[in-house]
Amino acid sequence: MELQPGEYRQSSGGEGLLGAALDALPSHVAVLDEQATIILVNDAWRRFASDNGNPDPTYGVGSSYLTVCDAAAPGCPDAAQVARGIRAVLCGTGEQFELEYECHGGAEQRWFLLRVAPLRSGNLRLAVAVHINITARKMVELEITKSEARFRQLADAMPQIVWTANPDGTIDYRNRRWYELTGLPLSAGPNYWLPVLHPDDQQTCVDAWSKSVRTGKPFQCEYRIRLATGEYGWQLGRGLCQTDAEGRVERWVGTCTDVEEQKRAEAALLETDRRKDEFLTVLAHELRNPLAPLRSSLDILLRRGIDPTLTAHLCQVMDRQVKQLMRLVDDAAPARLQVRRVRRAGMAPAGRRQGARPCSGATAGAGAAATTVPEGVIKMTITTGGGLYGPVKDQFKVGEDIPVAISMTDTGDKPAKYCLSTSLFQNRPQLKRDGQLIPYFTIMPQQTEQEDVIQRCERNAARQFQELQPKQTRVVDWFTIGQKGIRWYSPLSPGHYELVLRRRLECCQGPMVESNQVAFDVVP
Repeated sequence: MELQPGEYRQSSGGEGLLGAALDALPSHVAVLDEQATIILVNDAWRRFASDNGNPDPTYGVGSSYLTVCDAAAPGCPDAAQVARGIRAVLCGTGEQFELEYECHGGAEQRWFLLRVAPLRSGNLRLAVAVHINITARKMVELEITKSEARFRQLADAMPQIVWTANPDGTIDYRNRRWYELTGLPLSAGPNYWLPVLHPDDQQTCVDAWSKSVRTGKPFQCEYRIRLATGEYGWQLGRGLCQTDAEGRVERWVGTCTDVEEQKRAEAALLETDRRKDEFLTVLAHELRNPLAPLRSSLDILLRRGIDPTLTAHLCQVMDRQVKQLMRLVDDAAPARLQVRRVRRAGMAPAGRRQGARPCSGATAGAGAAATTVPEGVIKMTITTGGGLYGPVKDQFKVGEDIPVAISMTDTGDKPAKYCLSTSLFQNRPQLKRDGQLIPYFTIMPQQTEQEDVIQRCERNAARQFQELQPKQTRVVDWFTIGQKGIRWYSPLSPGHYELVLRRRLECCQGPMVESNQVAFDVVP
């Protein structure tokens, strides 16, 4: 059916087949002639005008659509855009024009989609303007926008990194925490993440993410990211996919959790376990050593026809070894050792707590009388440095072995004698760094040039005394705190150290002044 010039002009109602078709549409429809004059409107148009208080009985038929738009253009940018779109369609420069706009009425919110399309009828070039009510769709979009805003606000408030991704795995959102932690600018975009990963973790993370995107299975991977400080920190990445009713992936949602402290704790726990195992190995060896003399002595005692004079000596050997076992057991319980040391310090006589103590007489064998010697004052000194082979010093580098020498000096005017019941190496000195106890460190015994002055109990059937002349000094023991080529423990870290003897040496026949600690520094 063709429209002739002048046909349906000034008609607010549809006539014939065309009018019936337009009235059946739920959208508001108006037909415009070549000058954009409204020549026909449908029933939905008329109802909308009546419901909104339009008193015009013609419902705008006969009026110019462009005139209305041009009049409203100064205060309504949409009106000017509509006018340009209608002119383009009527002139043939535009095939179709669309615009979404608000048309709220009172408390009711409404949105419409205006669609203008050409309508050819013979030689006439007309246009059809259709106003489609899209309020329901816009309300859903607004709710989605509000929901996304709430999600972003919640995500930005979380201490974790939150991210979302498209079905193909492209990251399209990261919360504020990501940019704060990495120091990246917002312009870098959410999908800029691969260069931030540690080079050693990139391939593992990419493979795990690609597999999850391909299969839809949950994503989980531990990796390190470069922080704003330039250091790397461990993160635990997790992600789950959201699917539609048919099981197709619509979106990925995930988080990155900081697990740096957990990683450090795990490493510390592994190191502690390693040191514990090594300590137990060393302890087992130390506990086993005194058992051999005990067993040998018991075997001899059980034999018939043994020399009675040897019995006392064997008993002394067993007594020493039993005491050594007791000391080792005590050292294996640091808490108990601390209590014992406090008790010992509180119960000791005043003279001993001040450092000067008289030494009791010693027996050369069982039943032997005490030997008297001229009075002298013996001073024990601990020094660090070269021992017998170099100057004394108190500063060492990391990885440098630290020699420790223990010397005896007769500071009196008369000769004095001493006897060591055990060596300092067996005494297991105590080492502190900046006031904190170091439970395990490596010490290695050394042979001195004055081997004749070191009379260890293990090498002698009875205690033998060594004599010092006035003002004479002898090195009685020397060991090394090892830092390189160590079998068990790590080198000492930089700091201030104090080496303290945990037990006094038994000095016999004469007063003794102990200096049982020495300080030194370890520097990078």
